[in-house]
Amino acid sequence: MDAMVLPVSSRKKNSKAEVIDWQLPSACNSICNGQIHIWRINLDASNLNAETLSVLSSDELARADRIVIPKKRQRFLAGRVSLREIIALYIENPAGKIEFKYLQNGKPVLADTEFANRFQFNISHSEHWMVMAITAKMPVGIDIEMIRGVSAKSWTIKHHFSERDREAFRNLNESFQDREFIAAWTMKEATAKTTGDGLALSNKNTHFFGDQNSSLTTGQFKIFEKQPFWCIRFIPVAGYFGVAAAKMSEKPGVVFWDFKLAKPQIPS
Repeated sequence: MDAMVLPVSSRKKNSKAEVIDWQLPSACNSICNGQIHIWRINLDASNLNAETLSVLSSDELARADRIVIPKKRQRFLAGRVSLREIIALYIENPAGKIEFKYLQNGKPVLADTEFANRFQFNISHSEHWMVMAITAKMPVGIDIEMIRGVSAKSWTIKHHFSERDREAFRNLNESFQDREFIAAWTMKEATAKTTGDGLALSNKNTHFFGDQNSSLTTGQFKIFEKQPFWCIRFIPVAGYFGVAAAKMSEKPGVVFWDFKLAKPQIPS
């Protein structure tokens, strides 16, 4: 069955909140120009064994070995396997044959030029949740953050946000500051990852605090324009904010996918 793509309405900066329809992946996923696919992965619900881990490269396994904390090592492995398995759905290539290279800023891309010209992707993690965004050719970034207390938010806003944002933050009720900071931060991170510039070079004149931030509830999303990006703010699970951003000229269609790294069936 084809995935349900949420319709592209008339060009409008502020859209109403809509309900996320998390879909299970098909055997082969396809993506059209003007679409953003957003994936959600629960890293703690992933089943890892020798067969699932066999798709990883020696470099990925070596990186995992250097992670001292077992739970973090497990999540890293689950994330890398999930990344490979999801990309394999699009390029119809075995997950273990996929190769990556890393840009100067550390952003991963597909090493195969043909595939890299057809697909752009980005990933983000927070605790046991991972999200991934995929587009056809268009630069994309994504970020997820757990809503929590942030001790360094005042310093971060002073050094990484615009004067307009600093003023907006100062005017917030203290009880809302952490939530609004996380909401603004996810959008800034996602747009910075889209360009590949990183936070140090991201545009400090862009406004990230506003009514697009915390007005959503769990399981909702909204699409809005923040030139030169189209952004999708979404609440993947309770207690988290997510934002995907892509450089597109028109409002994108969006499909939400729920990926589960299940234990392979062993023939009897």
